Amino acid sequence: MTPLPISRLEARAAGLKFYTAGPRCARSHGTGRLVFNGKCLGCIAHDRAALDAIKAAVRAETLKTAREKILRELAREAKAAAEAKAKADRAKERAAEKAERAAARKKAASKATREARTAAMEAAKGEGAAEGLAAPAPAPVLDLSPQVPPWEDEPAVLLHPIREEFDSLTPWEDEAAPWD
Repeated sequence: MTPLPISRLEARAAGLKFYTAGPRCARSHGTGRLVFNGKCLGCIAHDRAALDAIKAAVRAETLKTAREKILRELAREAKAAAEAKAKADRAKERAAEKAERAAARKKAASKATREARTAAMEAAKGEGAAEGLAAPAPAPVLDLSPQVPPWEDEPAVLLHPIREEFDSLTPWEDEAAPWD
């Protein structure tokens, strides 16, 4: 390995990237320098390490912030889901209570109707027995049996008007119509 040139001009003439300088840098580094800008390699490494530390801190803070943001979002979603579940549970409870109230009203109305009918029947029996009256007659039953028409001499079947017209227009008077 060849030693680094002493001056910047010698390094540039030789086409090298680094050279060694006599005086130390402001931070007292005794390392080589870059040919194209003359900066100390020790200072570059120090600055790079500081920059990497800053980047790592920023990354860590960014990750921490992102993690906190994700956790806040998850907490918000969990809270919204819990509220929605609680709302649905309250709605189910209200519906069940409403159904129970409706069933109770229906049962009470049915019971009241039965009691009213029983009381009316007992009152009717009691009044009839007290006054010497007979129990009220039952409601008449509808008679759905076929009734005899009031015109017994007339035929019960009526002919269709068009058929009657054709009957009157038949050319054969002595013969029956083909459809009879």
